[in-house]
Parts: sequence; C-alpha cells; structure tokens
Amino acid sequence: MTQPVISRLHFENWRSLRNVTIDNLTPITVFVGANSSGKTNILDALHFMRRALEKNASQAIAAWGGYDNIHAVFDDEHLPLHFGLSFRAPSETIYHEVVIRPGDLYSEVGTGELGDNGSPQAKLKRFVSRWQLLRENFVMPTVPSSIEDPGDLNVVDPSARNVLFMLDYMRQVDSHSYHELQADLHWLLRHIEAATVVRGVNETRLELTETALQGRIAPSISGGSARVIAMLTAYYALDMRTPELPGLVVIEEPDTAIHPLLLGNFVELLRTYTEREDRPRQFILTTHNPMLLNYFEPEEVRFVERDANGETTVEGVDMGVANAWFEQDGAFNLGDIWTTRLLGGVPE
Repeated sequence: MTQPVISRLHFENWRSLRNVTIDNLTPITVFVGANSSGKTNILDALHFMRRALEKNASQAIAAWGGYDNIHAVFDDEHLPLHFGLSFRAPSETIYHEVVIRPGDLYSEVGTGELGDNGSPQAKLKRFVSRWQLLRENFVMPTVPSSIEDPGDLNVVDPSARNVLFMLDYMRQVDSHSYHELQADLHWLLRHIEAATVVRGVNETRLELTETALQGRIAPSISGGSARVIAMLTAYYALDMRTPELPGLVVIEEPDTAIHPLLLGNFVELLRTYTEREDRPRQFILTTHNPMLLNYFEPEEVRFVERDANGETTVEGVDMGVANAWFEQDGAFNLGDIWTTRLLGGVPE
C-alpha cells in the first residue's frame, strides 16, 4: 500500500481537542462526525499551524481573534497549545511538534539543529508551505471581483477565490499539469470538454466548453462544476513547484454539490493521485455523506465525537461490528453500516 505523507497528528488544548492523537493515517483519510463534533477543529488546527510556521505565532493567533478563541474551551489556565505531526520527508520520516504558549511565546520541538536548512523545522516549513487547504463552503468565483493580490499562485486560497488566477498561471508555466487537469475534468464531468480562463481588460472569467453545445460556450456554470475545478486545481498546484516533494490536500465536504453517482469516480481519481511514488500525495477529507463513505475502506475512516465533558475523541472503525455486516453477501458497504448508528460519528 502507498505510504501516507502524514502518518500521525497530535493536538493538545486546541478548542475541543484537549489531548487527541490520530495515528495510522492513510493516503486518503476521511473524518466523519455529527455537527459540532470537532471535525472542523482538526482541520482548523492545520490552517493555524501553517500560518504560525509561515508567519509567526502572533499573526496566527490574531487571525483567529486572539488566544481566547483558540485555546481549549475547558482550559481556564491557558495551557500551551501543542501541534504535532509525523511526516514523510525525502528519505526519512520526521516527528515535529509546534508549541505555542500564552503570551505568544513560540517554540518548536524536534530533532536536529533548528535553523539548519536540513533541520526538521526547515523541512516542515517547506512541507507546510505546500499544503492546499479548502474550507467547507469554498466557492470559486467564475467572474471574480477585482483582487489586488490573489496571493501565492501555487497555493489555493481556503475559500477558492484565487482559483481562476491559479489556472491561468498554470496554463502559462506548467502546460503539462494544465492539460492533465483538463483531461481529469472531462473524465469526471463528461459533458465538459474544457475549462478556459479568459482575461480581458476589465474582467477575468471562466468559460466552459460543453460537448452537447458542439464547441459553444456554456451560458452558465454550476456550483458543483466550479467546486470540482477548484479541487483539481488544488491538487495540480502541487506539481507546479518542486513536484517531487510531498504534498497534502485538505478538503472539507468535497461531495457538496456533486451528483451522488459521480462520487465513485471522484474517489477513484483521488486514489490515482496518491499512487505515484515519485510524487507523494495525501488527502484529508470530511463528510456527512454515507454514499461517499461507501467508496472507502474501514482503515481510511475516522469517527469524530464529543464525550460527556465536551472533549473531541477520534476513533477508527469497530471492525467487529463492521465485519458482521460485511459478511451479509456484500449487501452492505461502510456508508450503509454507518447509517445504522452502530459505528459512531452520528447525532445524538
């Protein structure tokens, strides 16, 4: 089996994550849980870590509205925040921990001499700078308003507001990735022949060429199509700069606005992306959709819940329960079993 880029995550005193360790992540890991169970807190921790490493702890804390908005809700002492991960750098696996203390004191804990280009800290920063993070309600503008600075065109904005500019940049600097993206888009959404960014004097817009229109431009673009384009752009952005380095794509609710009968092909496409040894890639997803879960293996799924104290817990699939259902002549998949409420990650 392909090795994951990140194999372990650890969080302490972050929102509802008092002390959570998530081991044995897979090339695609899916977090499932009821509303307010803590799924978004896990992904927000990755957003926070990236900002803290790229900028500094003070800027990261300010972006979240101050320390009171990020420490554990049940922590009256404002204990230090801990973010730890084991990640696969070229030729080695490194465990690194970021510690943020009250008063904006900032330190990293790892092996090796900090500041050295080959240190764990330097390798982590290079890795984190490539993370592609898409929040739950990301919407790619098909005719974006004027943006003074679209940001780093190698990294997708969490709301997908810079995707059109990334696509146009990809067309100019990496035509191979651009054409691969177009081919994948057509394979997934067969009615779309191509997605083209048109830059005019007064506006930049996305145009779709559809098969049924015989080369004519589609009069409108659905939200689902736009989200698929944004997700593909996030993935292919990893190939535009040092493609041989490990890459992570995090997507909240990727199935939103996508037809349920397309989800199997969507997951199949993600799997092909994680199977290239020369370009290690990993996906972390969240979902509430049992039809999407049907396409995943039990080891790829984590159930997220809040206990009686309000603390988030993260558990794998109870294989004793799952196997009892799997043995029913293949009549049940993982998503079907989840809806029985026997596996966890469901509303009370």
